Amino acid sequence: MSLKSLCLSAIAIGTLPLSVFAADLSAPAAGNAAEPAASSVHAWDGVYLGAFVEGLKGSDHWYGSVYDHGTEEFEGWLGGARVGIGAQVASALYVGASADVAAVSAPYRHELPAGSYDDVNPTYQATADIRAGFALDSVLLYGSVGVAALAMDSEFFKPADQTDAHNNIAYGWLAGAGFEVALTENVSIYGEYRTYQFNPVTRLSLWDPSIESNEIAYQSVKVGINYRLN
Repeated sequence: MSLKSLCLSAIAIGTLPLSVFAADLSAPAAGNAAEPAASSVHAWDGVYLGAFVEGLKGSDHWYGSVYDHGTEEFEGWLGGARVGIGAQVASALYVGASADVAAVSAPYRHELPAGSYDDVNPTYQATADIRAGFALDSVLLYGSVGVAALAMDSEFFKPADQTDAHNNIAYGWLAGAGFEVALTENVSIYGEYRTYQFNPVTRLSLWDPSIESNEIAYQSVKVGINYRLN
């Protein structure tokens, strides 16, 4: 037998175990052949609960049937809880709805002539919205529209110890846009921009005397955390 033949035979014998080992690796394990590959795409379906804080900046235009008292700017914050539900339809398309209840801290004062003033103190806010957007695996992008109710206390003071206290609720609408990022299968964090516009709140006033109106609007940035119950 020639040297060339011996070398070829040795190479063939040496590579035989490797060929068998490679065949073993490529063959599916018994009982696992029908198992599908696990999906890594995040699902945004289901009911969720959450908590949030929200910083706001807005304005209050106070006017009456006789006088226009101008616009007062104010800042403050909200903190509250959220409940919502969402579903992915047509793969990446997301639709949902949510409701928030929050405590508000944003007191401000309208300074008026002759030492008079009006103290306004928003106290609570409730909102409900519908939303739609796109789910990009673990990131959700969405826009929202909805309705809002703002409870506020106000006290008008006029010299000679004349005061006039009111508790009012302003109703309005909201619009916003935000994003949400999944940290785990159930936990996610989100950021959202919102704008609010409330219908005028009217009352009798000691100032004119007349019918007075407070027209409130503000913008906010909200951050929060959600937990999905699935």
